[in-house]
Amino acid sequence: MLSIKNKWFLKAFMAGLLVVTIVTVGGFMVYAQKNIDSETSTRVKETLSKITQNQFGEILVKKSVDFNGQKHIIAEDNKYIYKVTANSGELAVVIAKDYDDKVKIKDVASSDELLPIADKYLDKYCHHSVESKYNMVDYQYKDTDNEKYHDFIYHEVASNGIKTGWGVSISLNNAGELVALAVHEGNTKVAQEVKSQLSRGDAVKIAIDFIKKAQPIFKDVEKFPKDQSELTVWKDILVWSVKINEIKAGGFIYGFDFKIDAVTGEILFNDYYSRLD
Repeated sequence: MLSIKNKWFLKAFMAGLLVVTIVTVGGFMVYAQKNIDSETSTRVKETLSKITQNQFGEILVKKSVDFNGQKHIIAEDNKYIYKVTANSGELAVVIAKDYDDKVKIKDVASSDELLPIADKYLDKYCHHSVESKYNMVDYQYKDTDNEKYHDFIYHEVASNGIKTGWGVSISLNNAGELVALAVHEGNTKVAQEVKSQLSRGDAVKIAIDFIKKAQPIFKDVEKFPKDQSELTVWKDILVWSVKINEIKAGGFIYGFDFKIDAVTGEILFNDYYSRLD
């Protein structure tokens, strides 16, 4: 059977992080805790002070929260709210306290003007693995009556060309001010050291075999569209991310997304969409 799940992509995950941060600071998170040990509190303050240089005032540790099975620490200064992953000590979220006001600025700015600013925030706030670099993979501009901001999405790539799983979303308003930043943690060691036992063709074949077995209508598909596949780290595992879109069958158009263990060949995740042809 096909597994229908929410699509696993960077922007959705980061949007969830931002929402949870806003909620927890407001005091509505059921799993919020105030008992933060002094060692953790000191470590978070030192981490954030090093990043911000206390430019916006003293870092104050507020509470801890549980999100997706992980413990996070909420802190703030005079301008921003911060969310730090407790185990790794990595910054997960930054969001402006006056977010609602900042995203209503109507000045006009282009992506070319703002990209160098986004790059500076990337360098200043985000994790950087040794012998790896970030590539900007997506840009979007949201323009509504209530919100106007520019989103820059980055993925980190190891020196061997494999994505490490680290990703960053940086949102700037039309004045070039940081309104939100969210980080998805990866595993650079896995990207650099684990060797794939599957070729790209092997992974694609596993995906197509699964598709053909999923429903009878796909057995009549003689030629599948060219896949979009790449090696990446997903949940600390080296996987082939296999995407096959625009498959026509039974009057519908389908698209599939797989995460296939690059060592064992096991399908760890599958998702699909469909629409009328």
